Amino acid sequence: MLGGSLPDFPENRSLKSLKLRWTMFSGNLPQSIGNLTLLSHIDLTVCHFSGPIPASIIKLSKLVELSLSGNSFSGPIPASLFFLPSLQTLSLSWNKLSGHLTELRNVTSPLESLDLWDNNLEGTIPSFFFRLQSLTSLDLSSNNFFGQMIDLQNVTSPLQSLDLSSNDFEGTIPLFFFRLQSLTSLDLSSNKFFGRLIDLQNVTSPLQILVLSDNNLEGTIPLFFFHLQNLTSLDLSSNKFFGQMIDLQNVTSPLQILDLSNNNLEATIPSFFFRLQNLTVLDLSSNKFFGRMIDLQNVTSPLQSLDLWDNNLEGTIPPFLFQLQNLTMFDLSSNIFDGIVHLTKFKSQYFDTVDFSHNNLVIETTISTSELPLLPLFGELNLASCNLQKIPDFLKSQSKLRWLDLSNNTINGEIPNWIWGIGNGKLSGLNLSHNRLTHMKEPMEYSSLTSLDLNSNMLSGQIPRPPPWALYLDFSNNNFSMIPLDLLIKSQMSISFPLQKIE
Repeated sequence: MLGGSLPDFPENRSLKSLKLRWTMFSGNLPQSIGNLTLLSHIDLTVCHFSGPIPASIIKLSKLVELSLSGNSFSGPIPASLFFLPSLQTLSLSWNKLSGHLTELRNVTSPLESLDLWDNNLEGTIPSFFFRLQSLTSLDLSSNNFFGQMIDLQNVTSPLQSLDLSSNDFEGTIPLFFFRLQSLTSLDLSSNKFFGRLIDLQNVTSPLQILVLSDNNLEGTIPLFFFHLQNLTSLDLSSNKFFGQMIDLQNVTSPLQILDLSNNNLEATIPSFFFRLQNLTVLDLSSNKFFGRMIDLQNVTSPLQSLDLWDNNLEGTIPPFLFQLQNLTMFDLSSNIFDGIVHLTKFKSQYFDTVDFSHNNLVIETTISTSELPLLPLFGELNLASCNLQKIPDFLKSQSKLRWLDLSNNTINGEIPNWIWGIGNGKLSGLNLSHNRLTHMKEPMEYSSLTSLDLNSNMLSGQIPRPPPWALYLDFSNNNFSMIPLDLLIKSQMSISFPLQKIE
């Protein structure tokens, strides 16, 4: 691979492009780069350059693109870059640039894309960014910008994408974001914005993606979000929204992804979620929803992922959920659901993840040979605390299974040796902890297992030899009497040994 340091450049009136991306060049970018006055493109993306950005770049009046991302440039960003008369793309992300950005006046830069993410920049955002007449993309994420943003009234930039995530902005979210008539993607996640969002009227924003997660926003969720005519993805997770959601009848947003997880929403789950004809991902986990879910009729929802984990939902699981034909991720764990679950009732033929753990459910494990074709294939199956008394035989036919959790049940007796061949030998994780298992049937051919948890059973004798690819083992709280010597020297593993004295 090409490498070394750049030489001093003599005056050159012929070189128009300098592209060294993904090479091993290092050291400072020489001041003499200003001698290459006809340069239109500089692309040094993902090299090993360091030091300051040379001020001599201001001499490059023909420069259209300056891409220095993925290096170790440090120091402040030269204000002169914003006065380059031809510069359209400025990408300085993933460096070590620091300091405040100067508030400039009378800037006529033709910049269309400005990318400064993942640096150490701080202070407030210069308002002139919002007056750049050609700027369509602005990414200031993963810096140390702070303070309250002013609710600007004179934004003239035709912004389409704005990412201010992972900074320290605070205060209320400025309303001007929702007045920008070109903005299609807005990410304000992982900041310190707080307070209530005003439920605006007659909003004509063209937003397609809105991410406000991981802030301190509170109050009820504004209804205008569900009337944005182009909104396909809405993420309000990890805030402090509370209260009951109205069961809306006239949702006009073409939502495909809706994440309201990790808030304080309560009452029953509104049924309108399951009437949204474009919604493929719905995450309501870690809220305070309670009560029984209504069994809806004639549901044609295209849902692929449904996460209701960690609420207070009770009663039987409504049958319509089993009829969702596109569902591949289904998590109802840590609720108070009860009743018998028939896995053969699923209409979907494959699930990447199913989790019924930690409810008051009983899983029907007796499945006849004639019923096996009705059983979906599972990638990850979590049945912890599901009142199981034996390891289900239907698992033998699960050719896609890579992760299985049967912990916290009352499974007793022997661990069958066929369990290691589940998933055609591709099972990577198995949790049988907190059961009443007494011994393991030989021979044990672990195949691809990397995580094995046998904690808190009644296993005795010599601790079994670990799977050859194991990264995590927990054999603690059993009745083992001996540890193989070669197990003690496998330093790459995370191993929990039994608590009792071992000879």
